[in-house]
Amino acid sequence: LIYIMELAMSNLQVVIRLPRPHLAQFAHEKTLQEAATINFLAKHTLVPVPKVFAHGKHEKFGPYIILSFIDNNGSLLRSLAEPNDDVDEAPVLNLKIADGELENHYFKVAARLLQLFQPCFSRIGSLVESSLDSFVVQGRPMTQNMSNMVQLANIPISVLPAEDKTYESANGWYTALAEMHMLQLAFQH
Repeated sequence: LIYIMELAMSNLQVVIRLPRPHLAQFAHEKTLQEAATINFLAKHTLVPVPKVFAHGKHEKFGPYIILSFIDNNGSLLRSLAEPNDDVDEAPVLNLKIADGELENHYFKVAARLLQLFQPCFSRIGSLVESSLDSFVVQGRPMTQNMSNMVQLANIPISVLPAEDKTYESANGWYTALAEMHMLQLAFQH
């Protein structure tokens, strides 16, 4: 759930995100990792990310994250698409876009992606904020497939990698991924 609110005293807009109850798997874990990743990107790259004001777990509402609101002009997909008012129709590249404009969009995307690929870590996993401005890879890598396995295939969380499991190499991570795929066969009804 996403709520955009304006703070009356400061006219500051914030986004409050709450994972959907009973829908989001690993909600608290993912919220902590997302906050750490945003804070890391803000500190170590020029990629524009919202400021994290607070995050944690509220006793009544569960995991939450409060971010600064960043206004935008829509998606890159829509800006490159042929004009079309039908939101249900898939966007199609506007072939009348000037080459220079298209190159400008692609250059901006490439510049951001290059910054995202610059950080290097000694392990494969998820970032955790260990102390103020200090980040470590200390959580398991989170995948959509893991979420789907729990939510859609009723696979118990206990058979997935432990919350603090990280991997030294791509080979170790690929082996874990293969084992998780095999679990889907083992737990079929």
